[in-house]
Amino acid sequence: MIIDFGRSFITWRTKDDSFGRFNIESIVNVSAIDGRLIDTFITTSSVLACDVYGDYPLFKSPPYLFQSVISNQRIKVFRTHQIDKNCDSDESIDKSFKEIKSNIIAVEDSTFLKDCIQISDAVFNNKAIVGNCLILNNNLCYEIIFPVKHINISHFKNAFQIETGAIGFVDIESSYKNDIYPVFIALSNFNKISIIFKPFLLNKV
Repeated sequence: MIIDFGRSFITWRTKDDSFGRFNIESIVNVSAIDGRLIDTFITTSSVLACDVYGDYPLFKSPPYLFQSVISNQRIKVFRTHQIDKNCDSDESIDKSFKEIKSNIIAVEDSTFLKDCIQISDAVFNNKAIVGNCLILNNNLCYEIIFPVKHINISHFKNAFQIETGAIGFVDIESSYKNDIYPVFIALSNFNKISIIFKPFLLNKV
């Protein structure tokens, strides 16, 4: 399924009936080799933290970004430059939330882009582009789906490269259920991928 990230979002309802809605930055499906879906991780867009429903000023001081990764049972929140907490929160959904609903909209008409020319045509004709890559490791398949927000294209080199913002991914060297981190991904020419793990940790005060 090709996802329309412009119309997809996730909404949570806290125990005290406060509703929060976020755009979706990425989706990671974790499947067994036989195709059985094990879990899905949805990453929200990062936003600047505020004192919700509080008095002026609204932004937290010192300011920091936060971003959530939500699976079927858990939610993990990452924060940058927050000095009044020692670690990021990682808890079951039912601890703080009554429910979390995702609204994933599929693109009605999509085209698989096979080469640099087709990609550049899509870019210069103002078409939305969705990235999709598969990683196989330890008998698990990780499908990463994300909106392409930045891309470089060279007709002279017949090459393209995509860089993402922070998206949720699992530490494939450890237990995928527990070790979820925001990562930055770079893709080049359908056959190269680089991943930087834990970028939020580099910014901790």
